[in-house]
Amino acid sequence: DWIYIYNHYLLGAGSFGDFVAVDRPYSAWVYSLTMPVFGDRAVYYHLLLLSLRLSSVFLFWWMLRLVWRGKPRLAFWAALLFAVYPGFQQEPIAVQFILHFVILDLFFLSMVCMLLAVKKTRWRWLLTAGGVFCSMGLFSLEYFAGLEILRPALLWMAIAPQDAPAKRRAPRFFLNWLPYLLVLAGFAVWRIFIFQFPTYQPDVFRGLIQDPAGTLPALARRIAGDLKTVVFDAWRQTFRLPESRMELIVFLALTLAVFILTLMFLKRLNMMIGWRRTQPGGSGRTGWSRPQ
Repeated sequence: DWIYIYNHYLLGAGSFGDFVAVDRPYSAWVYSLTMPVFGDRAVYYHLLLLSLRLSSVFLFWWMLRLVWRGKPRLAFWAALLFAVYPGFQQEPIAVQFILHFVILDLFFLSMVCMLLAVKKTRWRWLLTAGGVFCSMGLFSLEYFAGLEILRPALLWMAIAPQDAPAKRRAPRFFLNWLPYLLVLAGFAVWRIFIFQFPTYQPDVFRGLIQDPAGTLPALARRIAGDLKTVVFDAWRQTFRLPESRMELIVFLALTLAVFILTLMFLKRLNMMIGWRRTQPGGSGRTGWSRPQ
């Protein structure tokens, strides 16, 4: 973090275009906006990063609510799991990772705008323009380009009821997806052929072209290992408790407090949009409905 803060101290906010030009030339705007406000006061960067992470939880929950309209509890628990997922351990490096969470928030916001555009035809063009603008965060940070795989899947789920014929859904689906597909294609062309790979190389793609027989098994092992890391190892590390008694007490107290606050926060979100539990009706089942 200190290299960013020291760069701002020496050369000012306008210098970040040159500072990040080597690897992410379109990411300078994030630091040019935050550095003049926070300067070298580390606590404010940590608070900002925590706020951005909570914003990503809210946007993730909103996105799921738009897709799973009849399953608010499923969206709630998915968002809670996302909020406390322990796989990311570099949050203490607050200044650098402000960029990452800003772009993650923009990605989720673009998804929300896209899904809202499907339902709110009156604001369709405005929402689509906002969603496309947010999706261009790819040019600032390439980390979340793979999440674009989710966009057509969620759009297909939201475009019409599941029992609607695929033939009726297909034209509307393609028209709503096309602007985002063009952004992704433009990013791919820029990243591969224009800006290319100045700091690291796409060895997997090169291996698939030059030696597919040797690369595919190695890629399969890598995928399996990564899935084990993010699904099992990330949660397993949470059972490694501090050895000191005082540290253990503080750890357990903070964990309980964060869990309760997160639970209250997400429950409050459900209440804010007006969803409420209904009493069991004639069917004997409990459902969810919007108040009249």
